[in-house]
Amino acid sequence: MFRTLPSLNGLRAFEAVARLGSFSAAADELHVTYGAVSRLVKSLEGQLETVLLTRSRQGAAMTGPGAQLHSRLRPALELMRVGVDEISAGEAARTLTLSCYGTFLMRWLMPRFHRFRESHPDIDINFTTYNDVPDFDDRTTDLAISTTLPEKMDCLTLVPLFDEFCGPVCRPGFLSSDRTQALLQLSDVTILHTKTRLSAWADWAEAAELRGFAVNRGETFEHFYFMLQAAASGLGVAIGPHALVADDLASGQLVAPMGLVASGRRYHLSYRTSAERDSRILDFQNWLLHEVQIFENP
Repeated sequence: MFRTLPSLNGLRAFEAVARLGSFSAAADELHVTYGAVSRLVKSLEGQLETVLLTRSRQGAAMTGPGAQLHSRLRPALELMRVGVDEISAGEAARTLTLSCYGTFLMRWLMPRFHRFRESHPDIDINFTTYNDVPDFDDRTTDLAISTTLPEKMDCLTLVPLFDEFCGPVCRPGFLSSDRTQALLQLSDVTILHTKTRLSAWADWAEAAELRGFAVNRGETFEHFYFMLQAAASGLGVAIGPHALVADDLASGQLVAPMGLVASGRRYHLSYRTSAERDSRILDFQNWLLHEVQIFENP
């Protein structure tokens, strides 16, 4: 029985291999050699007198004792990192990094963010964008807003924001304002797609319970905002989440003659559970929830 902790380097090496599923990936993250990681893990297993990882050509997998140790170890290492961050000097220690979809940042968050700056001038936030799943493993992300979630959720706090509603949008007068007529006209006009969400039309047709609607036609654009501009210019009918077109609908630049339906997705704010006591994150969360409360979803 251990009365003192094993080597911290050994624990760090094991945690990295267990999380990444690879000795090579762990070596890259820790900036050491593959052999060094292997020796550290073997030494830890020798000290604990138990096998923590099984090795194969496909990588590394945790044993039962390994999974038990990892479930305790990862939150502890996160707390250690937070403690170091809290006393670190310099601009980086005062700045949070928020990751979200680029179009969400541009069309929903940025038009509202001035209110956060006005109420919290002492909190600096940098923004990064991604198209898939937020990554908290590289230590560059403090907060994320997304509809897709990381596979490893055990160390994350999730805050539900709002459900996503989607529907066809177009320039006023492009389609009839009568929903039934608009649905009939939709089969004869150009439908617009974006590469960032190629399944959007098919998902909408399924959610709206439309049978036989041809979704594999029309024009495809590289980015969502190009597709919306094409729709606003009368080049066709776009498909979009309400959160990203709400301001255009409110201004009358676009209309949604067929209404909007729930897509089954939900936006979440996520961050490391070990950072729950960070007052900056709590301030941002409270501000964001207030903005969500006053945002009118259909």
